[in-house]
Amino acid sequence: MRKQPPSIRPLCVLNPYSPEYHNSLGATFAEMGEAEKAVAEYLEALRISPCHANANYNYANVLRQRGEREEAASRYRTAIRQQPDFLDAHLNLGLALAGLEDYAGAISEYRECLRLKPDDFRPHYNLGNAFRKQEKWEQAVAAYHECLRLNSQLQLPFFYLGRCLLEMEQWQEAEACCREAIRLKPDSGDAFCNLGVALGNQGRRKEAIAAYREAVRIKPGDTLSRRNLAWQLRKCGDNQAAEGECREALRLDPHDKKAHFQLANILLDDEQRLEETISEYQAALADDADYVEAHFNLGLAFERRGAMKWAVIHFQEAKRLRPEHAKTRFFLGFCLSQAGEKMAAIEEMREAVRLAPRDAYSRCLLGAELAGDSQTREGFRELGRGLCLRPWDARLWLLLLWMAVVALLLPLISPEDRP
Repeated sequence: MRKQPPSIRPLCVLNPYSPEYHNSLGATFAEMGEAEKAVAEYLEALRISPCHANANYNYANVLRQRGEREEAASRYRTAIRQQPDFLDAHLNLGLALAGLEDYAGAISEYRECLRLKPDDFRPHYNLGNAFRKQEKWEQAVAAYHECLRLNSQLQLPFFYLGRCLLEMEQWQEAEACCREAIRLKPDSGDAFCNLGVALGNQGRRKEAIAAYREAVRIKPGDTLSRRNLAWQLRKCGDNQAAEGECREALRLDPHDKKAHFQLANILLDDEQRLEETISEYQAALADDADYVEAHFNLGLAFERRGAMKWAVIHFQEAKRLRPEHAKTRFFLGFCLSQAGEKMAAIEEMREAVRLAPRDAYSRCLLGAELAGDSQTREGFRELGRGLCLRPWDARLWLLLLWMAVVALLLPLISPEDRP
């Protein structure tokens, strides 16, 4: 049986020109879940008194819930003009502005709330959210801490504080916040997922796997937790279980580009499954043609297959998207060299050395290319610099030996017979 409105209705009939009664009746209907009737009463109150603070505020709340944030913000401002110390109107105006991505305006409203009531935890929490959305991690952390100082039994501030600390790579502090969020809400799959991230980055892989498994148990459709679980399983050498988690993520969302990418990374470890690997990277790129990591790893897969032309194409795409990435330049140079484009290879390897001057392999391969291009002195110089960076690496000493043999034999070979 539907709950009946209280005895305010007769009063409203007796006072048909009173905005207070229409506004109060609207609030009653809103509590009962009768949104349309509530709106009708708010609008009647505003017809009678267009600047009525409470009616504007209540109607604005409905508009904000409907996603009509600009109109909601206008109504909140009307309420504030009539009642400048209307704390909740300032607070909800901040929420409406944050929804419009006007974070400066939102922050200004939250600070006004704190001026009106310094010990209210809500503006601190909303400040934290506004700073977090702008990736201002330190300011967000400070706001969440202040919120929790005023009320330490709130789960969401701990949850978002943990996320900010993860972004700041403060793994132990993030772990503590995630555990508090879980204590306050044990069925929070997202909190378990964040805990897995914190544990995994501390090298505590078995604990991370347990956290991700709990996240998946709570939220079976959570593809992020499944991908992260697959990553940790792979790190522990259990590629079969990792592959299973990725395939389950793809069953849940066939267009999850990161799941395709993660599965391809697992398959890349198996030389016998290169075709499957390439297919998965291509599936990731089908959903996002500018997925730079997929281009880079697809280049690696084609290089392993010996398809240097295709490897070059994907490394060039990775270079276009991320021109300052030294490893992309290195592998592009290597594949160009294998494809016989020596001058282009040397140019890319020089760029790799410029971007990562302490990378021994880039210097040594550049040295080998220069020596092969009759630039023997400069080639030995680069190889020597590489050896100084990794004097214990036997492969680099073998490369030096090969270059020395080439340098000795090359003058004995006629120019026509040189490769």
